[in-house]
Amino acid sequence: SLEYDQLKEDRTHIGSGGQGAVYRVNISSPKLPEQVAVKEPEVDSDTVAIDDVEALLDEADTWETLDRREREKLRWDDSEYIVGIIDIGEENFPWIAMEYMDGGGLDRRLKAYPNGGPVNTALWIGECICQGVEVAHNYGIAHLDLKPSNILFRKTGEDMWDVPKIADWGLSRVLTEQTGSMEKLSVQYAAPEQVDPERFGEPDMLTDVYQVGALTYAMLTGDPPYAGKQASVLHDIVSSVSPTPPSEVRDDLPTAIDEVVLTALEKQKSNRYRNIGEFEKALRTIRTEQFNKKSASQSTNPTNEDRSTAETSGSDGETTTESKQVVGESDIKK
Repeated sequence: SLEYDQLKEDRTHIGSGGQGAVYRVNISSPKLPEQVAVKEPEVDSDTVAIDDVEALLDEADTWETLDRREREKLRWDDSEYIVGIIDIGEENFPWIAMEYMDGGGLDRRLKAYPNGGPVNTALWIGECICQGVEVAHNYGIAHLDLKPSNILFRKTGEDMWDVPKIADWGLSRVLTEQTGSMEKLSVQYAAPEQVDPERFGEPDMLTDVYQVGALTYAMLTGDPPYAGKQASVLHDIVSSVSPTPPSEVRDDLPTAIDEVVLTALEKQKSNRYRNIGEFEKALRTIRTEQFNKKSASQSTNPTNEDRSTAETSGSDGETTTESKQVVGESDIKK
């Protein structure tokens, strides 16, 4: 196990998330990873707000529970899609030590593809996020804050897609308790019920379906479903106007993708997929159909055209080269 003294030396601030600051820490122990990411409350003049401490402890409890259950009852053969917890400190000063995701966040990757990234890659990432979310849903927990900065990547081999994992469970809600703050919500990826619960109902698991739909939309087009100033985005989210179909934003997208993504983005929860598993299946179906069409029309290796290299920034601000290739699910390594 870790002691907090081990986490105070040789560390670099790499960002903030939910109720705390996040650091990359180098660990000199043969029994522990060389690097971990540590989340702890923001400190202001040597004081920590009691509310921040309690919020971090609540998040730690939820996160550790989901990570443990995902590892113990692994449903997916390919990988785990929730950032792993290494250790937690609960006395005096709380902290969460988690696996360091060396591939950076989805927010930086979106910047690398302002007009949308490789289609198959975007659809596959959407599937992975769905699978991670389903683990939480199986235990009655909704994430409620699925945005680009909360999707982190672990680097893999050069010819394989980096593995996405879900982080930051600070806004998550155990649905039987109906707790959780909406104060730090990311507006561009908010569902209608998070903006106007009286009209659209309380946020729940179907809120996560909407948010994964918004992430997939952004990966395909380069922008979230509604963009602009905050007041304009809030208005559009709850208005009767649907997002522009992805194929109308980006010419090379097949129109079949429109229905798959826009179903997840329906204003009324009852019109969306009934659960996150249905959305994952729809994404997988459209991706494999598109891959099979390419395979039928090409006499050479169909994956050659799906390789894409882009300069992206890692979570520590360093520039790295990311290579992506379409591979089957069985080829994704842990």
